[in-house]
Amino acid sequence: MSRLGRAIVVLLYAFLLAPLAVVLLTSFSNDGFLSFPPRHWGIAGYRALLDNAPFQAGLQRSLVLAATVTLATLLIGTASAFAIARYSFRGRGALLAIFTAPLLMPTIVLALALLLVFARIGLLATFPGLVLGHCLVRYPMSSASC
Repeated sequence: MSRLGRAIVVLLYAFLLAPLAVVLLTSFSNDGFLSFPPRHWGIAGYRALLDNAPFQAGLQRSLVLAATVTLATLLIGTASAFAIARYSFRGRGALLAIFTAPLLMPTIVLALALLLVFARIGLLATFPGLVLGHCLVRYPMSSASC
């Protein structure tokens, strides 16, 4: 790539990342109103966020959900990908197609289908429903490498 091309790429990245830099710098402001650059620097906003009980509960729930889904998806996905890649059995291709078919479907369509099914079986707004829904959406990613 020529020098001009590299310069254009650098300028484009700088243009795209500038709003992120402004937001990051502004987040360390202790000013009473939003201003850039901040006149008083500090972490009062972050401290207030971490002292907020609903935020703490939501963060804890999200971390437990993420750990549970990651562990379950990796265990099941790795085992099934290993079996499909390593062993030769009847229906192997069909099984692989079924496991990876959700990759071709838009996530919103899959989410709507899960909503309708979960509503009928009573898993709406429950932790097991969240885990199962996330696992079903993420499973094809973990087994697609076979």
